[in-house]
Amino acid sequence: MEISVRLARLDDSPTICIILRRSITEVCTKDHKNNPDIISAWTKNKTIENVNSWLLNPDNYSFISSVNGIESGFGLMSSSGEILLCYVLPEALHVGVGSILLNSMIETAKNIGVQKVTVDSTQTAKGFYERNGFLQSCPSKSEFGVICSPLELRLNID
Repeated sequence: MEISVRLARLDDSPTICIILRRSITEVCTKDHKNNPDIISAWTKNKTIENVNSWLLNPDNYSFISSVNGIESGFGLMSSSGEILLCYVLPEALHVGVGSILLNSMIETAKNIGVQKVTVDSTQTAKGFYERNGFLQSCPSKSEFGVICSPLELRLNID
């Protein structure tokens, strides 16, 4: 199995929308509990136009990962080190796709001099981030009816 990561491009936007929507709908059931109102609110902004604006924003860093040449994950981080999105297709879970996306964002953060990486994690992804060294930084909060846990990873920058 070959897993790779590269910078996302505008022509990836339709695929990114599919990754985001499928991951939210099929993987994050612990968070939305199959409630159609929550799913709709959560996926509402996952449009090609919005993805294009995220990719074109000079303050964002975006990555797409592939398994055996098939795009399977998407990660988006702001220049301040906030992970805005990190989603993987259901069939690509637990093979390293999420880890390679996360490591790409962490390395980018180090390279631009960010002192810590932050994320408002879903309950589905919280264990993933904790296994990668993230710690809860504030009490959990709710967005779209989904509980999010603010987590952070302090970086050792030489």
